[in-house]
Amino acid sequence: MKIEINLTFALQRTLDRTPGHDVLLLMGNFNAELRNINFKKEKTTGRHGRGNITELCDKEKKRKKKKKKKKKKKKKKKKKKKKKKKKKEKKKEKEKKKKKERKKDES
Repeated sequence: MKIEINLTFALQRTLDRTPGHDVLLLMGNFNAELRNINFKKEKTTGRHGRGNITELCDKEKKRKKKKKKKKKKKKKKKKKKKKKKKKKEKKKEKEKKKKKERKKDES
């Protein structure tokens, strides 16, 4: 909450100081959380950045969580299929054995 307020004030101050005929572009993820440490992170935040990103926005977290869940589901499905396949193979083997036994009994 404090960061949001500080960011809002900083943006407003910048807008107030910018001449009316200038074009000002605001870019970036305003849902990200920032902190004031910019040590060896110039590539991420730029030389004059206000801070570096410590957490991704909620949407990104949810997306990753969903992806992980999907992967887990896929893995489970694969396991189930494998189990079913094994069961079928065992069943076939049993049937073959029974057929062989019947043939032996008949002869």
